[in-house]
Amino acid sequence: MQFKTLQYFTELSNSGSFYAASKALGISQQGLSRAISSLETELGTKLIDRGKRGIRLTESGEVLLKYSKQFLDIHDAMIEELFAAGRTKAEPDDRIRIYVSYYSAQIASMDPEYVRVLSQGSRYIEEPFEKLMKRAASSDGSDLVYLDVFPYSMDKLQNDPAVMFQPTLRTSYGIVWKKGSRFEGSKTLSRPTVANTPMAVNTFRETAQYIEWLFRETPLQKIRMGATSPQMLIEYVKSSDDAIALFDSFSFFLIQKNNPGSVANLGFTPFSTPEARCDVGFAFPKKARLSVRSQYSTRLLAHLLQKNCSEYFEEYPLDAES
Repeated sequence: MQFKTLQYFTELSNSGSFYAASKALGISQQGLSRAISSLETELGTKLIDRGKRGIRLTESGEVLLKYSKQFLDIHDAMIEELFAAGRTKAEPDDRIRIYVSYYSAQIASMDPEYVRVLSQGSRYIEEPFEKLMKRAASSDGSDLVYLDVFPYSMDKLQNDPAVMFQPTLRTSYGIVWKKGSRFEGSKTLSRPTVANTPMAVNTFRETAQYIEWLFRETPLQKIRMGATSPQMLIEYVKSSDDAIALFDSFSFFLIQKNNPGSVANLGFTPFSTPEARCDVGFAFPKKARLSVRSQYSTRLLAHLLQKNCSEYFEEYPLDAES
């Protein structure tokens, strides 16, 4: 019985459906189903009843869930006590390497505590998406890859035989607007409603490719500024009453949290399409076990996000159905 499989089973029990659990775990529904079926075969008992409205635990499933939670709690407590109390020290050459995407590096730059946590006992290295995926597939479990995954890459990643993905947050793309804008008051927006509005966009290669894909059916007509700096996009919105900037919800939240004065009189509205959502998390090799230090780093970052950004997760829950 593998530790990872118990995590899968516990998440499935908490989520209530294969769809919700697979989204939270960052794996395909087929992969999750195979893992649960293998667990039932290994234990020689049926653990869940599958239905149109989700799953229900059998009596055996309830027993396994009780002990799985205890086991996972004890494991987490052990990791926390070993590392949080400083009982293990990483020498300079023994620090784990955390390879991150451009987006991860950008959101880190907005939150000093985020940078501090990632840099403790690790080396923080920014690389392009393609290289990050190769690193995740070839890792021996001692290094970490933290990246953002756009919708057109998610299906491929979830079905990748070498890599699994564990999301830590979901961000939604939309627009930043100035108070008094015609977009103020809207809960969500469709893409065609902004296609002819003067705007600023992020021109970093991977983000620009995503924006082009997102607006493939309604191309943007009035791009007035392109920049890789989130703050420059914000400044563009301030420059005119009718100006907007393509932005994402988590980046805007962090600016509001850490530098509220810079976005005074500005607001954010997400696009209504599920294609405007992006998951951010860790990519792991399926055939290698994460080192204890790497496990601690993933838990530490997830805990930091949930603790410091609780209001964000209430508005943009990770397990929301797309």
